[in-house]
Amino acid sequence: MAAAKHILRYLKETAGYGLLFSVSLNESENCLEAWSDSDWCGDKVGRKSTYGYFFKYLKAPISWCSKKQTIVALSSCEAEYIAAAEAACQCVWLESMLDDLKLDHLKPVQLCVDNQSAINLAKNPISYGRSKHIETKFHFLREQVGKGKLEVKHYNTKEQVADIFTKPLRLDRFEELREWYGVRSIAEFSLRKSVGIS
Repeated sequence: MAAAKHILRYLKETAGYGLLFSVSLNESENCLEAWSDSDWCGDKVGRKSTYGYFFKYLKAPISWCSKKQTIVALSSCEAEYIAAAEAACQCVWLESMLDDLKLDHLKPVQLCVDNQSAINLAKNPISYGRSKHIETKFHFLREQVGKGKLEVKHYNTKEQVADIFTKPLRLDRFEELREWYGVRSIAEFSLRKSVGIS
């Protein structure tokens, strides 16, 4: 009940916020940006992890998700690997949609992950000892990396922007990420626009 009240208070206070989709004509910005993250055993009852991913195209947010994983991960590496695999599935769908719309983007897509072990597992099919217990469906990530469609890139944990989907954050970090995602006060944006500030 306390969590529900907390969410309702947040929704009431942020009813005037929305996503800002800015116009970008810069060809160098036509990349599909991707981040994935996971907590490990964040659910203290079922011990399942929560994963999140986020995609930007032309510097605008186009896809995001926060969801509890379907299995219990045995390590933080596995939790991050599963999160990256889910992001890889979304990435394939988004690339297909962009191709259907005849929109160019830089390839391969770089997926930013803050767990070096998960990146090594995605790049190295010989890591059998660490991956033998991971369900086969999550090795889709490894397949996409092997085909050169996706490049998994290490990102510093302090710069991981998908944190907002997986764990509670300090207020200043939350507000910083909210701004980075393009979620802004509509009244503030309208005021800035009316006085000619972009």
